[in-house]
Parts: sequence; C-alpha cells; structure tokens
Amino acid sequence: MARAYHPLNDVDGDGEVHKAVELTEAETELLTLLKARGVPSICESVSREINYAWAVLSGFKTLANVGNFYFACGGQTFGYNPGLDFFGANGMQLAVFALHKFVHNEHVLVPVLECIDIYSKLHVDGALEFLAAKDAKEILMKCVRFHDNKHDVIASACRALGSLVMNDLVKESVSSPDLVLELLGLLKRYDHSLPICRAALIPLGFLVTNAPITATFVDGNGLALTMAATKRYVKDTELVWHAVGTLNGLHAKTLDIRLIHSIFDFTGVPRLVEAVASHLDTEEVTVEGFQLLSRLAALPEAYRSINDCKVLDLAYVALFAYSGTAHRHTRLAIKSTLHSFQKCALFDPRELARRERASRTDIALYVLLLFCFVLNSAFSLYGQHSSDLVFAVRRAVVDTPWNAEPSPDSAMTTLRDVHSIADVWSFLQGPVQSALFQDSWYNGDSFADDVDSQLGIVDRTNMLLGGVELRLLRVGATASCNFALPEHHQDDPKWCYPHFSEAAELKTPVSRLPYFEDNWSAATTHSDYQVYRGSLAAYPGSGYRRFLPRLGANLTSDTGSDCDSRCELAKLRRGRWLDESSRALFVRFNLYNAALYNAALDLHCVVQLLFEFGVATAGSSEGGSGEVVASAEVTPLHLSQYPGLFVVQPRFLTELGILVGVVWFAHKQLDKLLQYRLFYFLIPNHVADFSIVVLWAAVLVLRLQSISQAAFPMLLTLAEASDSSYVDLGASVHYLRTERYLTAICSVLMWLRLIRLAKTFKSLESTVDKLERAQALLQSYAVLLLVYVLGFAHAGVLLFPSARSSFRSYSAAIATMARTLASRWHPMDMAGRVDKQVFRLLFQFSTSFVVLNIVVAILRERFDSSRVRAKAAAVDGLAMLELAKHQLEAHGMRVEETSFAKKLRAAATRGITKLKLATRDILAVSDEAEKLSDLKKAWGLEQDESVPEDKTASVTDSELSSDETSRLLASAEEYEEKLDQQIGIFSSRLNDMFARLGNFQSYLDEELGIDEPVGDINDV
Repeated sequence: MARAYHPLNDVDGDGEVHKAVELTEAETELLTLLKARGVPSICESVSREINYAWAVLSGFKTLANVGNFYFACGGQTFGYNPGLDFFGANGMQLAVFALHKFVHNEHVLVPVLECIDIYSKLHVDGALEFLAAKDAKEILMKCVRFHDNKHDVIASACRALGSLVMNDLVKESVSSPDLVLELLGLLKRYDHSLPICRAALIPLGFLVTNAPITATFVDGNGLALTMAATKRYVKDTELVWHAVGTLNGLHAKTLDIRLIHSIFDFTGVPRLVEAVASHLDTEEVTVEGFQLLSRLAALPEAYRSINDCKVLDLAYVALFAYSGTAHRHTRLAIKSTLHSFQKCALFDPRELARRERASRTDIALYVLLLFCFVLNSAFSLYGQHSSDLVFAVRRAVVDTPWNAEPSPDSAMTTLRDVHSIADVWSFLQGPVQSALFQDSWYNGDSFADDVDSQLGIVDRTNMLLGGVELRLLRVGATASCNFALPEHHQDDPKWCYPHFSEAAELKTPVSRLPYFEDNWSAATTHSDYQVYRGSLAAYPGSGYRRFLPRLGANLTSDTGSDCDSRCELAKLRRGRWLDESSRALFVRFNLYNAALYNAALDLHCVVQLLFEFGVATAGSSEGGSGEVVASAEVTPLHLSQYPGLFVVQPRFLTELGILVGVVWFAHKQLDKLLQYRLFYFLIPNHVADFSIVVLWAAVLVLRLQSISQAAFPMLLTLAEASDSSYVDLGASVHYLRTERYLTAICSVLMWLRLIRLAKTFKSLESTVDKLERAQALLQSYAVLLLVYVLGFAHAGVLLFPSARSSFRSYSAAIATMARTLASRWHPMDMAGRVDKQVFRLLFQFSTSFVVLNIVVAILRERFDSSRVRAKAAAVDGLAMLELAKHQLEAHGMRVEETSFAKKLRAAATRGITKLKLATRDILAVSDEAEKLSDLKKAWGLEQDESVPEDKTASVTDSELSSDETSRLLASAEEYEEKLDQQIGIFSSRLNDMFARLGNFQSYLDEELGIDEPVGDINDV
C-alpha cells in the first residue's frame, strides 16, 4: 500500500473545513497573470530555447516557483491545478530531455529535477508520462552517478524519484533490486549528509511495499542503515517520518519483524520509541510510528521492551493531545494500535504488577487502617505517664550530680564524668545509695512513723521492688603478654588481663575475706536478650552476683548485728571487689509507680546501669586504672497489657480494627501473589507491602508471647518474691523493644505506601512520577555518601586514636561521622589540637556545601523538564515519555488538564499578540507595489509599462497658477501640523498602554512563575 503524503486531517482546529486563503494585492495580480498566460506558455518558451542552458535554467526555475506558489496558496485559492497544464504542454518530456541533454550541468539539473518532483505530486496520474521517454529511469539515475560529489543534485534526483513512484504504475515499472541496492548504497555512503539520507528514504518508502523488493532491502542491510540514520538524525522530523514510514511499509510476508526487534543488540524498540517521542507533535510520525510499534508488540519476546519504553503511556498521551474533531483520523489510527500495547502489559506479569492501580474502595479501606494505627499510637499505654516516670527516675538516680571529692568547693560530678573505678564507687555510694536506700527525710529527720512503708520509696512515688542486683563479669589472667618489667615480675600473671570474651571469662570463685566471697553463676536462660551488647564487648547473662536488699525497719543503722545494703557497698569497696580483672558491672533494679496503681496503669520501671572497664595495666588502691565507659537505660514497662474491662477501651478497639485491616490487607497481597506468582517479588512496591504483612504478623506473635510467657508470670513472681531476691524483667523488656522497633518500621512502610497511592490523584501524579525517576540517582547518591562517611571514619581512627568516645574503634568512628552528618555538629573529642579542629571543619564544610547539595541538584535535574531531551536515554521509558510531553507542550498541545493559571497566562499572551498585530497594521507602510515588482522580476513575468508621449504632453497643459499653488501649500502645511499633533497624542497613549501591559506581564510572572513567559512587550 503506497504511503500518502497529504495531510491526515481536512479540518482546522475549530472543526471547520479549511477556507480559502486571502491573497494580498501582489499575489492576486500575479495569479491573474499566471491564469492569463499560464504554464503552457512557459513550457512553449522552454521548448523553443531548449538548446540553450540559460533558457532551460530560467524556464524551469519559473515553473518550479509556480508550483511552490500553488502549494503555498492552496488549491481552492489558486483556482486550478497547474500540474494539468504542465503535463498537457509536454512538460515532463521537456524535463526528461533536459536531463539527458544537460546531464553534466549541475546548475540546470537542480531546477529540472525540482519541477519533476513538484508536478509529479500535483498530478500523480500524469507522472505516467515519465515512462514515455526511453530509458527515463537510467537518465534520472545518471544525474546521481555523474555528480557523486554534488549533494544537491543527488538529493534532488532522489526526491524526484520519490514523487514519481507515488504512481503505482510508475513504481511497478521502475522498481528493481538494482535500484533498491543503489539507493541503499547512497544511504550508506552519504550517511553524514542529512539531505541525501532524507531524500534517499523517500523512494524507498514506496518501493519496499513489494515483497521481492522487501527481501532485497533486508538482504542489503537496509534495516540497519535506516535505523542508523534515524538514530543519527533523530531531531529531524522529515527524515524520521520517511524512515519510520519505510520500516512500516516493508511487506509483512517477506519481512521477519523480529529483525527490527533484535537489531543493534535488541535496541530496535527503544530507538523507534525515542524517534516517535521526539516528534509526537507531528501527526504523520505519530501514526506511522505507532503502527510500526503495534507490529512489534505482536512478538512475545518484545513485551518487555514495549513495556519498559512506556509505549502504552505514550499512546495515551498522544490520544489526549490529539483530541477534538480536528484530529479524528489521527485518534482513530492511534486507537487501533492500543490493543497491541495493552496486550503487552496484560501478558507481562511484571509490567501488570507495576501498573497496578488501587481502586477508590481499596484506598479508603487502607486510609481507615492507617487511621486506626494512628489512633492506637495516640491511645498507647506508653504515653505521657511513662515519659514522666522515665524523666523522674533519671533525675533522681542517673543524672543527679554529687561531690566526688571530700572538699565542698570541688566541682559537681555526674554519670558522664565517671572515668575510673574510684568514680564508680563514688557514684554507687553517692546518688544510687541516696536514692534507693534512703532512711531519712530531706531535712535530716529519720523515718519515725510506719517505717516499713516509707523505706524503699524512690523520689516519693516509686517503690523499689526487692532490691538491687550487682552482676560483675571478670576475665582470667593469661601469660601471653610480656612487659619490660624486672625479672622477678616477668612471670607474674596478675599483670595480664585481656579484653572480655566468653573464652576469657573467669568462672572460678573469688574471695577476699572478711569482705566478700563470690561464686560464679550462669545465666538463667539462654535467650538472645540475655546477651547485652555494650560499647566495648557483648556480655552474656552470667557473672558474679551480689544482691542488695532494700532497707527494712530492723536494719536502719550500722550498729545492728546484720549489715544493710549501705554497709555491703562499703565492704565491697573496702575489699577491692572491682579490680584489674573486672570487665563489666551491671547494676539493675526494678521500680513500681504506686501513684498510678488506682489509674489501672500498672506501670513498672526497669533500670540498668552498666560500667565497662578497659584493659587495666597496673594495680592501684581502687583495683585498676583502665578506662571506664558508663551508660544507663531506663525502660517503662506495663506488665498488665489489658487491665480492667479492656473490651470497651479505645486502645483495644483500635487494635481490633488494626487486626481486621491487616487480615484484609494480607488477603489482598495473597491474591496478588497468586496472580503474579514469582513476579510479585520483582516489584519493590509489592515487596514493601509483603513486608508490612510480615511485620504485623511478627508484632502479633510478640504480643501474644509477651502476654503469655512474660507478663502474667512476671506478675506472679513479683507478688511472691520476698525482699531477698531480684526479679529479672529482661524478657518483658526484650519483647517490648522488639515490638516497638517492628511497629516503627511498619509505620514508615505504611506511610510510604500512602505516598505511592497518591499517584491515583491527578494533582499529585506528576510529582510522584518525578520522585520515582529520581530514585535511581538517590540510590547512587546513598552509596557515594556511605563511601564518604567510611573514608572520613577511617581517617579519624588513624589520626586520633586517643579520642576515646569518638574514634576508639572503626564502628564508633562510623557512628560519630553519621551523627555529625545528621546534626551538622558533634564534639568528637576535638578540644585542644589544631589538626582535630581542621579535621572537623573539613568534614562539616564538605557536608554542608558539597554532599547535601547533591540531593538538591538531583531533584532539580529530575524536576526540570527543559533538560529532558539531553538526558533521555534510549532505554529510559520515563525520560522518553517526558520528552514527548515536552514536545507537545512546546507546540501548544495539551498533555493534561489546563489549570486556571495557565488559562490566564494563555489569554494574556493572545491579547498582547493581537495588540502587536493591530499596532503594526496601523503604523506599517504598505509595500505591495515593491513585492509585486520583485515577484514579477523573479519569475520573468514583468511587463513593459512605459508611458506614451501623448500623455506626458498633457501634463504641461494643466499647470496651476502660482497663487493657487501657494494656497494649497499653506493648507498642506496646516494639515501636516495637525497630523503631527494627532500622531504625538496617539504615540503617548500607546506607550502608556505598553507600560501597563508590561506591568501586568511582570505580575503574571511573579504570581504564576516563569515556566511559560508571555511575549516581551518591548519588542513592539
């Protein structure tokens, strides 16, 4: 089927039939001259002077200009088809004879070939006269062969051949494998010449519709040459149109469409989509391109390429752009190809899963589930009361300052200032002892009335349950170290105590009578929560345990027969319980908030103080002189999860709603899993949804375990325990923390899913799409940021090994750099040295001005549509889709619903344009006479209009008298002054109007942005 070169639509933008173009005075007179003398007279003149090159050149130039004038004016305006007169006057035979006679004259060949090209289009049936000449095809192709270095001659000859083969009879007569191979040779040899590549593709688009010619085209590597030309000149609309039309016109019985799909390492589909997206504003390219892509979409192996290139989205964008009756043929052609692209999405589970859109019902149910989650967090047991309890306990025990030195003028010390074993004992016998073993009021008076109920009260509201447990982990001495010591100390193992590990842990009894006698005890259970990971090592639940009971009424002084907890602490310090073998000391106790008992909150508080000891290398009066790292954890705990009549409590009702919502959500994910099979896990969004279901299931299991295995048994144990035992609530704390972590991760995933669902709304779809396109760059940025942090952490470990809290290890250095990156400032133990200050400033400077600004650059690049063309890769479907939208917007075509702001901007632009045209029409001087004279001279139609002598003589007879002349001159001067005044007034008003319009334009730019600036007023 021959390709059509006429427009696809016969109506204008308003749905009306094209009307005749109004001609100017010069064009009207020129048309009258052409109708009077006509094309036959020009052909007759050329025929008479056929032996003269200058005459042939001038005549065919005039004929070519007439044809171009016809195309510019239109058939209805012109009134007749000059092609009929051209062929009626034997113009085609004259053209072929001129080609044969002046085959070596390039200046004559170009206008002759142009005439053949133009008039073969004007009268397709008349092109048969080309065959009347003997060896006409050879004569035409000799123009190419004899002028292989003249690009304009080659391009004109190929264009003329393309116009001739529009006639089916001519095409059947001249088509041959040799001709196709010769055209492919031109396409290959002159691949660097855009005019030749463009012209060579025109006849190929008509010739390849024949099955044998298609086979010759494919065997001659025509597919690769055409695709290469398309890639090289993808911005040229005409070449892309001819190239796509040529590929689309290949005969289906001879062409294996899989060749186009697999060409250039399976990049055929992306290259075609890039070409179509670059010229989506051209209807011919759009129709031909989608028809070719629909043929490729029939291949099962091309489903992935079609989907990755977003061809279906591109087709929908084109449908929306070509809306209205003005483009009905284009819309019908595009609609006929949609089924093929939809089939690609339906038969590709991965693409179907990616394109999945939630219904309004699903969105509403999901929002309801998220709302129940938010309400449950608001009604959580761990709210303001638990925060107040933690703050009060830390203020009373952990953060209380004390005087470490006997002198009253010494500085106050806190837990952060504990750096030695002496500081540890000072803290235990100071704030801890004062808060937990208090036996007097703040004014010094002893508890007198109801001593048992007053002893063990912490901070006036919290009761100490049982007492305090001290658990010490020791390491055994080893003989593997060697110091430069005297000979009698070389084999003394007391100087060699390694870092803590389970293999080096000391388990033998330790005693220093009469102060203490310790026996090692294993952990009560082998659960993971028994292993605590501190700053220096990971510590198991075993060790040497000491229990300090709370004070009783019979043990309120040191004079009794038994030693109370305060006395026990003094004996332990006296007997050097903490020595060079000590590696970790856990101080743990439980508090119960009695004030909240009537509120049915049942709030407990688990406190753990940890002192980690570094390697001690010398003995001292306090045991060792290694470093000490202190830390504290205060955890509120509700052992009774559902106190009272819980079925009517808001928290239980919201949890019930969450349970129902999670079951519904899990059912939806199970349906998707059964539908998409393993492709379900290839979509990151589905993996996130599946993670939400798994996390909620884990939270449910943890809640049941916490209630059945931890909460109720612990309540019974606390009720039955005496003051001589410590109840370990570590299992409940472990369940609580794990549940919090999982719930927090689940909340992040659920809110991110809500952002994904925002694509359903038109107002947010564009923003979410651009954020998705930026994900790849942001992931690369995260990797670079990780390398950046690791590099600075490594440098910090090497440069500052003495910075104990910041760079004591590589993991601590990474944490320090990460905190500095997030908070822009961190102390980093940097005081006192210039190199440390330079290191910190260098890291913070690069963080503030380099690393963090990369994110802004990434998002700005992805949101800036003006850079889409430069960044559109052949395999990036989203980029090509954005490129197509940008092309349509650049040509005034809609790709989405127009907002009120854009409508206002467009109205202002149209008003200013109309005003410009109006003012130019008023102030412009008509130059129709000059245009007419120029056209006549250019086309050789100027007539001799000399004035006869009798008319010149009549002028002298009508001469005016001198008085009448002076009177007319004075009147003309008066009118000239009045005209100058009127012009001045009009000019001032016009300038004022332009100034107001300029102000209005600047106001629009400020209010609406400068994406689509209104035309500049100053150009007028």
